[in-house]
Amino acid sequence: MALLFLPKVSGPRVPSTSRAVAQPPQGPFIGYNDTHPSRSRLMPCSSDDLVIVQTDFPKGWENGHHPDDYKILSAPIEPEYFINSRYKHVRMWFRISFKIADGQYMPMSFLVNTNAPWWLYLGDKALETLTKHGRLEDSCIRLQNGLDVRVAITPDSHQPTNLIGIELIQKFELSVKPGSWRWMNGIGYW
Repeated sequence: MALLFLPKVSGPRVPSTSRAVAQPPQGPFIGYNDTHPSRSRLMPCSSDDLVIVQTDFPKGWENGHHPDDYKILSAPIEPEYFINSRYKHVRMWFRISFKIADGQYMPMSFLVNTNAPWWLYLGDKALETLTKHGRLEDSCIRLQNGLDVRVAITPDSHQPTNLIGIELIQKFELSVKPGSWRWMNGIGYW
């Protein structure tokens, strides 16, 4: 069962017997598909469902991070793509290294979040670390391919998680297939 988080939509409800064009239902909602697209439906959810919780993280992660995040390495890690499905949440995660100096790389994990409108969101620890190593200038990070990526602070509801938002998802061309996903524009390290 795949979950999709939809934003809160305001507006009046139109009774189903009305011939008028229906207005979007009031939310928040979790949309899901019970194995067939024609049977998709919206289920009410509490605001707690829209907040990052421990079950969103893979087992063994502490405080929203992979155990090897923020450790300085002599070579970049191979980028990792994985899907975590626990409780009622399905989350896509991406791990990649940031080059912080010649011969020094630091891996970090990111939640791929299609509901996040910005390019890249950094949690407090990532923000502090990348600023300390001179990778963050004027709210941008320049990736190794020359792309300047706009950065925002992760909202409190998602702290301490780092997020990849829709702008970067579109730029890197997300490709999702049953059981896996990849960026079409290859990235070795940032």
